Parts: sequence; structure tokens; C-alpha cells
Amino acid sequence: GMTDIPEPDDEKVRRPEVEATGPCCGPGGCTPATDADDQSPPSTAAMRICTTCDEPFVPEHPRRCEWCGHQFDDGIELDFSEQNTRAYNNRLTNCSMGISFQPVRGGPAYAVRNVLYNIGHESFKLHLTPPGPGHMTSGGVILHNTVVKKGVPVRVWSNEGPARHFLLRNNLLVGSRAPYAIELTCPIEESDWDHDAFVGGPFNNFAYWNRVRYGSLAQFRAGTGQEAHGLALPWSRALFASGIGIPADVATQYPVGANDVRLGARSPVIDRGVVLASVNDGYAGTAPDLGAIEFGRPLPHY
Repeated sequence: GMTDIPEPDDEKVRRPEVEATGPCCGPGGCTPATDADDQSPPSTAAMRICTTCDEPFVPEHPRRCEWCGHQFDDGIELDFSEQNTRAYNNRLTNCSMGISFQPVRGGPAYAVRNVLYNIGHESFKLHLTPPGPGHMTSGGVILHNTVVKKGVPVRVWSNEGPARHFLLRNNLLVGSRAPYAIELTCPIEESDWDHDAFVGGPFNNFAYWNRVRYGSLAQFRAGTGQEAHGLALPWSRALFASGIGIPADVATQYPVGANDVRLGARSPVIDRGVVLASVNDGYAGTAPDLGAIEFGRPLPHY
């Protein structure tokens, strides 16, 4: 089990005031907001930070950096970060992919207290580049995130692999009617998932894991040893105080202001988490809540 997260000596921190939003670029590409010859600093009105060149930019389309031309399919990319990187306290809305670990070689790379709403495909992208013998993505720590998306809450569609050493705790993972709550087509090894809640459905089966189908959470627990304290819960409007629902259509562009996943007073995931030293200190109630935002706490300033 995990008892502490040390302060890293060197880290690349995602800025909490920066958020990702908008659909992926179409086949025709995306147009920068300013003339290519204009090198003046962009306005801060709708600023983004490029994860490739680390420069601020204000694009006409929020998926392309006007400085280096990088186009994003992921809300946040921890790709090739190796160790001590953190995606912390971010809000991702209307993204094709959520947080990418493609790959992390050794880690730890952290995804902590992020909110992911209307993610088109994979909430957490456990891929590797380039694929080949002996390659893997390894060393992800995924804690206290809230995912609300149409379909499968946790999906990785990849013939690469394996994904190794991924630890999940206290995540709130919400999806709508789908074949699975967990669907991993790549092998996953030496990983530890527990104290997460899988909400919504109905799901035809609970999990597809290492090429085995598990019909229920109880069967998944017995067959893999994962999610010994995990929860499988039906969807309820009482889950979130704002009354926010599960997206019905991934093509809908939801306003970021609608992405409010503070827990309702009768939410079934209050006090259902496990204590993680230096991560959820100061929780209210008898135990930490699941998801990104502790009940009664204000939204972060994004």
C-alpha cells in the first residue's frame, strides 16, 4: 500500500489555473489565432500553456500551439516525463483523451485531484511510444480524480503493452450504459487498484482485464485481487450538488462552467476513501471522500 508521497527534487508541474477544453483538431488542422510573423506576447484572456514548448498561447482553436505547432489529442500529456511529474488540480472538458501516460518509463508520474468531463475515449491513456519488445509504460499514480463521461469510465484500447506499476486510489469514475466499467485491451501487470468507485451504467460486465471478462465487481475482485474495497454504484442525481449529469453525446461542447463535480450532501461516495498521507490530510468526516473535491470544499481557482 502507499503511505506517503515524498516531495520531488525536480518536477514539471501543470499550472492549476490552466485548463484544457475543446474538441480535437479536425482533418483540416487548426488555425493559429495570430499571424505567424507576429511574435508579440499573446493576451492572457484565454491563455493555454503548451506541454511541448511550455510557451503561453491564445489559439483560435484550443488544440494547437501557435508557437511550435504541436497539436493535442490529450487534455494533459505526461508523455516521456520519466519521473516526478504531476498533473494536479486541473479541469479537463470536452477532450478526446484525458491524461496521457504515453509512455512514462519508471515514474512516478502523478495524476491527482483532476476533473475530467465529457472525455471522448480514454480517461487515462496507458499507451507506449514506440511499441516494441521490452517496452512498457510504467509508474503511474492516479489519486482522487473525478471522471464523468459517456460509456466506459476507464478504457484503454491498445495492442501495446504491458502497462505496469499503476496505482489507483480514491477515484470517482462515472460512465453511462456500456459493455464494461473497466476495459483494458492491453496487458496490465504489477498494479494496485483499490478504494475507487465505479458509478453509472448499467454495465454489461464489470471488467475486461488481461483478456479475461469479469461479470461483476465481486468476480473481478476474486479473480484479480484488485478493488478489494472498491464500489460499484448506480447513477444518481444526488451524486453531485450541481445536478450535473453524464454527457449524452461526446460531440456536445459543454461550457467549462458546467463542469462542477462538488459532491452532494447525500452523495454515496462521502467518507468512502482511504487516508493517503500528504495527499488528503485535513479531510472532513470519518474518512476522505472519493473524487477530486472533498465535500464542502470550494472549487479550485482554475
